[in-house]
Amino acid sequence: MKRVFLVIASVLVMATSAFAQDIFYPGFQLGIKGGAAYTSGEAAFTQLISPAAALDLGYQISPVFGLRADISGWQGKGYNVLDKVGYNFNFAQVALDATLDLCNLAGYKERVLNPYVFLGVGGVGYLKNGAVKSDYYVNYWDPIKFSTVARAGLGVDIRLSDLLAIEVEAVENFHSDKFNSKAGEYVLETDQQINLLAGLKFNFGAAAGKKKA
Repeated sequence: MKRVFLVIASVLVMATSAFAQDIFYPGFQLGIKGGAAYTSGEAAFTQLISPAAALDLGYQISPVFGLRADISGWQGKGYNVLDKVGYNFNFAQVALDATLDLCNLAGYKERVLNPYVFLGVGGVGYLKNGAVKSDYYVNYWDPIKFSTVARAGLGVDIRLSDLLAIEVEAVENFHSDKFNSKAGEYVLETDQQINLLAGLKFNFGAAAGKKKA
């Protein structure tokens, strides 16, 4: 009888462990990414592609919501359709993003793929304008211009371990109409730049720790 009891107890323990859910532990995350950017303009798509990079430090508040500080930028491109000349300029921006984990909306558990979306606002500095000042560049700036930026994007973490993931992200940045030195057709015109980035995300401290309930 005692042996039967022990066998039943063992089976119950194993079953409980098999169906237990992961407990979420909040913690910090560091992302390092690089890739390409496309600045909206009047030239061919390939003529307006430039390098891009980003570094972000985030804190996962809950399985669904997180906050992160993002430093990004590098280069933008423009094109003068009258002179048929392209030019480069540099910029650097700092933003605060709110992130939403899409899978975890349905319940927290360990997954290989974790898609997410985010919204953010911040400040940006434009510098090293490669455009040549003329009447064509109504919004020409030199040597530096400060403005605001709004951003939205989506991404996916490909989990390699509790500590490390591959991060792929697409983000659209909405800049001032002065971004590429040219004036848009509308009063509320914005200059847009789309980034496609990939890199690594590191989970630190409690964010990397999980245990069974």
